[in-house]
Amino acid sequence: MEHQSFFQRMLNIFLAPTEAFKDLTESVTWRDWVWPLVFISVVLAVAPRFFQDIKLDETMRMINRQEKALLDNPNIPDDRKADIQERFDDGRTNINEARENPWKLKNQWGYILLPVYLFIFFSVWSLLLLVIGNFGMGGKSTFFQVFTVVALSYYIGGNGMLMQMSEGIGSLELIIKTPLIMAKESTQILFSPGLFMDSTASFLGRFINQFDIFRLWSVIVLGIGFATLYKRSYATGVWTVGALWLALTALGAGLMGLFPGA
Repeated sequence: MEHQSFFQRMLNIFLAPTEAFKDLTESVTWRDWVWPLVFISVVLAVAPRFFQDIKLDETMRMINRQEKALLDNPNIPDDRKADIQERFDDGRTNINEARENPWKLKNQWGYILLPVYLFIFFSVWSLLLLVIGNFGMGGKSTFFQVFTVVALSYYIGGNGMLMQMSEGIGSLELIIKTPLIMAKESTQILFSPGLFMDSTASFLGRFINQFDIFRLWSVIVLGIGFATLYKRSYATGVWTVGALWLALTALGAGLMGLFPGA
């Protein structure tokens, strides 16, 4: 089978996902996973530049809320509150510096290291799916076969909670949401059932709010890729990936309740 080019595979991810992964069952080259990693990193580095001030404003408001909650807590001793106050002041200083000197090297490390963050993030997903596929289903896929499938699914959408990007880290998702974020002046743009809820502060609300259409689409595409690698039905692949996604999403929603500043 002829190996697909970078652009051909990208087009197939959106228009013909059942075709996008077929040649990956035979062989995977470094180009198959490195170029998607680079492309997604570039989108993640460029798109947030357009709403950087909005994100900094949100971070400042979060710091102020947390500071007030902690300093108003009568159970925290005064000497401890002084340390807390100092840390929050440092946080505000860093935000103001990032606003005034956005191109300073100190403020660029997060963007420079994006490919590393993504590689680690995709690797976790890949290892979980590799264990399920190779040991649970008796398959023989390699790590980079699964890694490539995972990376390609992020052309569409992806939860960015671990990277402090509530707007998502999927390329198409971020490209479409960027002008909406700028218009609304908020990064809390989700095409999910959470739009119809009065509050998403509860565990159920946080959980349901992650059912964003781009992320569900990404899960389906990843399920198709998983099924192709392990020669299972598409339904089996989607249900397997979907179950893992639901478990991780529920875990994330629970952690967000324990650490509301995350």
